[in-house]
Amino acid sequence: AHASPALRPAHATPLPMRRGGSRLGPRMQEMAGGGQTPEEPPALRKFGLGAAWLAFGAYIAAVAPQGDYAVEIPLILGAMNIPPKDDLSPVFVAAFGLLGLAPLMFAALFAPLKPKGQSLSPLPFCLAGMASGMLAITPYCALTSYDSSLPSGEPTGLLGALSSRGFGVFAVLSTLLAFVFALGFFQPNTINGGSDFTWDVIFSSNLTEFGKQFARYPSVNIPSVDFAGLWLLSSKPLYEDMKRRGWLNDGSDAALFASFMAVPMLGLAFWLAVRPPLKPAKAPSASDKL
Repeated sequence: AHASPALRPAHATPLPMRRGGSRLGPRMQEMAGGGQTPEEPPALRKFGLGAAWLAFGAYIAAVAPQGDYAVEIPLILGAMNIPPKDDLSPVFVAAFGLLGLAPLMFAALFAPLKPKGQSLSPLPFCLAGMASGMLAITPYCALTSYDSSLPSGEPTGLLGALSSRGFGVFAVLSTLLAFVFALGFFQPNTINGGSDFTWDVIFSSNLTEFGKQFARYPSVNIPSVDFAGLWLLSSKPLYEDMKRRGWLNDGSDAALFASFMAVPMLGLAFWLAVRPPLKPAKAPSASDKL
């Protein structure tokens, strides 16, 4: 007896396949990737940082004032003295001092961000940045692509120490000290023969003197531009760290992020002191795999 047509096994009709491989939708890609969608580095950001790196090098070579080593080296050494030389503007001395602290704050931001596909440690770049600033740190920022998933835990070793709240408190106190020094509170009042002036008049005089030294000495000009560049460069890793720790969720938090970027390096130091710990990424349970 022949089986009735209704009982005959139906032949599977092959589905048409598109050329170019599987085309999963965004949600399927997210599920295949373990629940998180990788964030590729935007080409504009990569090449923009590369252009900024080249522009800073060109600025040093062709735009910044040229000086005499016999003059410039004593100025740098004078800025490193404690107390610094009296003929240097306190504004520059404060910025120069923060140039040594800023790369360590960058390391504290880079360490827990889990760069996607990045096997290089940020520590060598940041330690080199204590001497060369943007020239050492910008390449790491340009080559780094951050995964949106959370790392398995906080960093350890020296990076762990720099990522600690204790270092954040130290960074806040050091940055505040630098700003207070720039305002002239620790400077002997030599304006007009030591006349009694308010702090705003003293600070205005310090800014005027800084402008003159900035235009004349490369040892003042280049570190000052480097300081401004590092401040702007900190925006991306700061934003990524705040987002992973739950402080930035949508566009309405733009004002909160701007408040941390408003004062050069002080907002970054304050963030390192108050940021909550990262929640370790949870291993997928059996129910999540179904």
